[in-house]
Amino acid sequence: MKKQQYDSESWDEYGDYVEREEFKNASLAKKIFSWHSFKFVIKVIVHLIIIGIIGLLLFRLFTNAPTSAMNALLKTEEDVNAYAETGGNLTVLKQQLSYYNDSSGRFTLYEVRYIVETEELQFTIRYNNSTTEALRKLHPGETISDTPFVFVLQDNNGNLYTSYNSVKFQRTLYQYERVSFHVPNMLVSELKANDLLYYPKPDVDNNIYMYKGPLMGVEGDDLITKIYFSAYYEKEVDFDAAPFTTGIVVYSSGTEMTVYNYKNELKGNVTVNMNKTVVTETNK
Repeated sequence: MKKQQYDSESWDEYGDYVEREEFKNASLAKKIFSWHSFKFVIKVIVHLIIIGIIGLLLFRLFTNAPTSAMNALLKTEEDVNAYAETGGNLTVLKQQLSYYNDSSGRFTLYEVRYIVETEELQFTIRYNNSTTEALRKLHPGETISDTPFVFVLQDNNGNLYTSYNSVKFQRTLYQYERVSFHVPNMLVSELKANDLLYYPKPDVDNNIYMYKGPLMGVEGDDLITKIYFSAYYEKEVDFDAAPFTTGIVVYSSGTEMTVYNYKNELKGNVTVNMNKTVVTETNK
């Protein structure tokens, strides 16, 4: 007669069977304080923790981006007038850069748009409530609102844009603000002729690409090639000092702009609850 062989897996299964049988026949008190019940409770807790983490991640994933209402174009008085004058035929351009957040991760920009007729650069700003908490730690005892930041643009020539219209929103852990800056001549592409040689200017869109070598045109120093976004604490604005954020590139002439279909976003009256902000230095 052959001797039956049991491997380790069989013994484990047998042990589980014995444990289940003992648990089934045990008294209520023993069942509550048994190793079997303890393992079951631990398993339930682990599963609940995993479900909670996944739920939190999904919640943050679906609520950390602005809604369509937060990204909608603002309708300034200039936009309303231009919309009426053109019969609702405005030109709105969009551009998508690789990064729209600062190195610290405090601020992120969304949905950059440029209205050609009114020369308005619009985008949505998002920052976490923890950003405001970090500011409060720098100013203990000072009363600081939930939206304590003001915004400034600066182009590659050093020109500052300190006036903007905006609407504020709040959602879960984030503050949002849709802003509209007037940036004149952002898309102008003029050329300066070489002072030493005669430079003909044929009627083409990009004169600078017509000639190379000695006759090559050069870009004017006043052309806007990049625009940077910065945020300041409203009570500490110093344009000669570092802002609360590192500069985020909000526009680059080296990246293609395409037409944005704004549908009915610019139809109607001036956007309600829109405020005008003019940023001035607080130490002057």
